[in-house]
Amino acid sequence: MSHGLTSGDRLPSGVRLATKNVLLVTCMDLRLLDDAVRFMDEQNLTNRYDQFIAAGASLSLVRPARGEPDPFASTRHGFYDHLELAVALHQIRYIYVIEHLDCGAYRYSGTPSYGEGDPDVDVRAHQAQFDAFRRDLLEYISRKQSEPRRIPDLRSSRRGSPDSTEYEPYRLPMRPPAVTWFRGLIDRIYQDRYHRKPLAADWDKVHVEGYLMNLRGQIDRVLS
Repeated sequence: MSHGLTSGDRLPSGVRLATKNVLLVTCMDLRLLDDAVRFMDEQNLTNRYDQFIAAGASLSLVRPARGEPDPFASTRHGFYDHLELAVALHQIRYIYVIEHLDCGAYRYSGTPSYGEGDPDVDVRAHQAQFDAFRRDLLEYISRKQSEPRRIPDLRSSRRGSPDSTEYEPYRLPMRPPAVTWFRGLIDRIYQDRYHRKPLAADWDKVHVEGYLMNLRGQIDRVLS
């Protein structure tokens, strides 16, 4: 199968080829999982990426605005836990998000006019969700870099100023024992592997890239 973007071929100006490990975020759609793996192989990333799968990719991981429903809260919680693990265990420096057209999560979650035959509408929907997710990620990463003891909990809905949010990205008020265990896990990883505590520098130069895949398994649009 031919892909729209392959290693060293037809990559638009400004798009980085990953030189470090990657956390890949994809939709769960069974039609395209093998194509996502093939694309990563073509980028010379075989055995160099972790993967997190969520319905709709960005759609499931964006914080809702205040007062809006939050149906994907548990998925978003899981993502940020896995992001912390990917940085700690594998020192990832790139987050790749692969969206795809004809996505059932977009269609049945109420995205206006999605899947009704206008490809421009569908592309704009994916671009908007990726842009929102990228903003959340860059805010999270920036605060991890500059304020190692105070960052917003991006797993919760927006409730006031991020500056008033205590450092606790793992905080789930209904499950404090799990929170304590996960914090201890992260600390043990750093102590065992690096003989130190987590540092802000662990999050330096973490980039976020987005791609849109068609149903032929081709990456034909860069969302970044």
